[in-house]
Formats: sequence, C-alpha cells, structure tokens
Amino acid sequence: MIQIGRLELDLQTRELRIDGARVRMGSRAFDILEVLVNAQGALVSKEEIFRQVWPETIVEENNLQVHMSALRKTLGEDRDLIITVPGRGYRFVGFCGKGERPAVAPPLKTGIDAWPAVLHNLPLQRSALFGRQYAIADVGRLLAKTPIVTLVGAGGIGKTQLGIEVSRQNAAAFPDGVWLVELASLTEPRLVPPAIAEACGLKFPGGTVTAERLGDALASRRMLLLLDNCEHLVDIVARVAETLIQRHSRLRLLVTSREPLRIAGEQQYAVAPLDVPPIDAQADEVLSSSAVRLFLARAHAVEPRLAGDSSSIEQIGEVCRRLDGIPLPIELAASRAATLGVASLLHRLDDRLNLLSGGHRTALPRHQTLRATFDWSYAMLDPACQAVFRRLAMFTGSFTLEAACAVAAADGSDGAGTTDHISELVEKSLLMRGLGSATTHFRLLESTRSYAFDRLDHAGERRMLSAAHASYMLRHLKAIRSELTELPFEHARDTLLDELDDARAAIDWALSPQGDTEVGTALSALVVPMMLELALAEECRNRAHPALAAREGAAVPLALGELALGLSLHLHSEDDAARLSVESLLSRFGERACDGQDARMADVHANYVHIESRPSTTMPAGDGKLLSYGRD
Repeated sequence: MIQIGRLELDLQTRELRIDGARVRMGSRAFDILEVLVNAQGALVSKEEIFRQVWPETIVEENNLQVHMSALRKTLGEDRDLIITVPGRGYRFVGFCGKGERPAVAPPLKTGIDAWPAVLHNLPLQRSALFGRQYAIADVGRLLAKTPIVTLVGAGGIGKTQLGIEVSRQNAAAFPDGVWLVELASLTEPRLVPPAIAEACGLKFPGGTVTAERLGDALASRRMLLLLDNCEHLVDIVARVAETLIQRHSRLRLLVTSREPLRIAGEQQYAVAPLDVPPIDAQADEVLSSSAVRLFLARAHAVEPRLAGDSSSIEQIGEVCRRLDGIPLPIELAASRAATLGVASLLHRLDDRLNLLSGGHRTALPRHQTLRATFDWSYAMLDPACQAVFRRLAMFTGSFTLEAACAVAAADGSDGAGTTDHISELVEKSLLMRGLGSATTHFRLLESTRSYAFDRLDHAGERRMLSAAHASYMLRHLKAIRSELTELPFEHARDTLLDELDDARAAIDWALSPQGDTEVGTALSALVVPMMLELALAEECRNRAHPALAAREGAAVPLALGELALGLSLHLHSEDDAARLSVESLLSRFGERACDGQDARMADVHANYVHIESRPSTTMPAGDGKLLSYGRD
C-alpha cells in the first residue's frame, strides 16, 4: 500500500482510495497512475506511457489526453499532483514535497544512520515483457514460501528483466521495500556488502560493512533484495546470502545468475527461452510466438515500415528458431533486420557472432554484442573447462556423457575430469541437459555452438577434434547396429534419426580433402543403409557416390561392397552413371577366389545382379526390419 496524503494506492489489488473510500476508475487510468507513481517524481514522457500502458499497440495522442483527463477528474482536489510538462510529458509530485511520502516502519536501533524514505529503487519498465506471464507467477509463488530464489539461465535469456518484473508485481508483499542490487560492474568480492547497503539506502557509522552487520540491520524487516548478475561473484554472494537468511525469516532474496549459489534454502528456477513457432507454421501461428512478438516490437522501434507480409513473417519465425528463443540475440537481430531486411538477415545468420552487435548504448558491455555475452561466460571457466566446452561444438545435435568424454578427451586428457567439466558447464548454463529418458543427453544451443566453434578454431584444434568425432561415430554406429535390428521399427527409426546429423557431419569431414578416407568409407557403408531404411533415397545416392569415388582403384573392403549393394537397392535403371559406378566397383571381384571376405563379396555381387534383373524400383520406407541386409 502506498499512501500519499489522503490517497491510498494498492498496486496489488489495483485499488485507489481517497479518505478511505474506494474510488472507481478505468483500468487504463489506473495503469497511467501506476506508471507516474513508480517514477517517484521523475518526468515520464508520453512515449514511455505509451510503451507501458499500450504495449504493441499504436495509440493516438488524444487517447492519452482523454485518459489523463479522466484520471485527474478521479483525483478531484488532488488533481494537481499530476503536472503537465509541455512538449515533454508528465510528472507526479506526490514524492516532491506535496502530500506524504510512502509510509515505512520506523527504524530499529541497529547502528545505521537512516532508512530510505521510498519503497523501492526498481527502474521504470521501459518496454513490454513478452512470454513471461507464467514465469512471473511461478517465481512469485516461490518467493512466498522460499527464502532464496535464484533465476538461472544462459546469458541474454532475460533473467534481469524477469527478476525486476517479479519484484515489481510482488512489491506490495514487502512493506519495508524492494531493493535492486546491481553487481555486474563489481570486480572485487569485498564490495558486495557495501553495494547491498547502498542499494537499500543504509549508512553504517564507521564505514566497514559486513554480512553480519547487514543481517543485524535488516533483522525483522519484511523486505525483498534483488541481487542481479551474480555469476562472477557467486562465492561471496552465496556467503552473504546465507548469513542474511540465517538471521531472520522475513527477508527474501531473488538472485539472477548464470549459475546457482548452491546454499541451503535456495530454490533454483531455470529461466526458459521464449517460445518459437514450429518449423512449418503459417504466418498467423508464427505471430502468436512470444519470440516473434519480441522481434517485431524491437524491429518496429527502429523501423516502423519493416516488411510484414507472410513470407517475411515466416522468415522471422526461422530467425527466432535459429536463435533458440533467447531474447538478447533476438533483439540484436531485430535491430539488424531494420537495416538489412529480414531475408538478408536470415541469409547471414551463420555469421551471427559478427552480425549481432549494436545493442543499446547504455546496456552492459557484455549485452551489446552476442560475442561479448559469450566472452563473459567463457572467461570465467578454467583452461581445462574451456577446452571441454569448445570441443563439444563437434556435436551437431544431442549427445551422451560417453560421447562427450570420448571426443573432448581425445588428446588424452582425464576422462573423469571431463565429466566434472560437463557438470560445471550445465551449472553455468552453457550446456543444456535433456530430461525424460533413461540416458541423459546434452546439447549446445545453436548460438552457443557457433561461439564454441569459433573458440575451437582459435585454439587450432578443429582437425584433431573432427578426426576424434568421426572415429567415435564409426565405433558408436558399429556398436549399435546389431542392437537396432532387435528393436521395433519405430524405436529403431527414432534412434537413427537422433544419430543422423552427427553421422552426416562426420562423413562430410572424413571425405573432405583434410579428412580420413578410410573412416569416411566405413562410415558411409554404415550410414547409407540407415538412410535407405528412412526412405532418404536422394541423400543416399548423394552420400554413396563420394564414398565410392574416394576408393576408386584402391583395394575394396567388404564394407564398401555392402555400400554398393545398398546403393543398388534404390537406383533407377535409367541412372546410368550411378549404375556404372557400382558395376565398375563390383567387376573388380570378377573371378577371384572366394575366401573369407571375398566370399561375402561374391554374395554382394550375386545380389546386385539379381536386383538389376528385376523391374526398376526405389527402396520403400522401412519394412519393419531395420538394417536387415548387410549384416554378417
């Protein structure tokens, strides 16, 4: 409850009382009053009122004048609390000498000079918050029953804005104030307690501020502290937080960090990305996505005439998907789209680390470019953990702990240490962990993977890790091949689909000029049958031909013969070049003696002749027995 003279304003119940009597007023008028009161006497521009009261809506100025007139009429003899500043905006003067300041409880004798006179130091809400309604409600409920709630998530995911909005909407529950403590600019742990004291407006005689003195000063206060950007000072913040909550139960701490504090009483809340539209979504469905609505709001703030046709909207949906629904890169992309156009932005998105820059001038340095956001997190890892992080870029999709250890420790580093680093990367929000299956899977978000690749190239490790990844995929696919034949078709197909992107990447490298032809051929021999079973006929041809060509004139292993058989299973009879390639390969076995491997090749050759003697056909989609041919 905020009391200003004879006015009582309850932001939680959205009620205004004058001399104790409830006054009826429109919702827009109340919204305007709330914006003006929260400014604490500062000038509020008309544009700011439009952004907060009518987000994502174009409103004529006379509409604001109508609601302002209605608000002043409601205030009656207190109408002069709202001052019009011609050409600039409005100011609410209830905090500037007229009326009373918001009431706060009298200070205790705790050795501090004075308590602040206002209820909070939260910044004005300068833009709409998209897609966070449920998160705001969830975190608010946690604060009601938990002493410490930590908002954890990747850099740029919107932890600060969520924390501020949760604090704003729950301010009425904390009569002794809601205080934002900004820690991003601090570089020394000793500065954390003084920063908390300063944010709360506390002044200690003698100068030295400790966690214990803070705890004594805050004893019995019903107060919320929002400790923002704690990851680089997480140890000292954890110690101070633990001291504060141990001294009294009425204090609440809301923390934002890329990693949790890991102390007793802490409830972690993982901040999720914004929702993005499905791949095949039409324009109407795309527009319902919170990520797309954020993109459009930011883009239109720079260029109101940004194209809004169906094709452009669908391209914006693709941009938001590729940026994983993370607000910061979406906002940076939106500002670029205003100058480049949406199609050009989407085309250049592979170079996102250089493309996505030009954030707000007043933003933290690490939030002004996408690269700077990752640099901040990367710099806080020790060298061994940095190495594991950048090496995980080799995986295009999700991967298991076994796979991560096999590839990241390819240089002979400690496998157990790699496991610890994987856990650390998850904790620091650089690596996503999937839930819901017996085997835990991990993945890098697309932008995170782009940065990890950049660091991998900078370290000169790309070739070593590409070879390690391809070798692992060869061992892994060989190991699961027999298992797949025992699974129901639907389960086996899903497993293959999960492996396919990494298999493609491994083959691409192995058959490149810098790769390993032996590994590439063997991988192709395993993967092409998989593609046949998945009815990927065109890609099967495209993958098989380079492998066959790479071994032209060389000794042909059994695996390559099986590859030729697999290829022949779906060739059209009129595809002369492909058929001649297979026949050239198999003809080299002609009349050779059949011993061991050659005996199997003779079977391959006989099968090919039999297939080619039948009418031309393509391989049908899975027949219920995955990889039923080519098994030993």
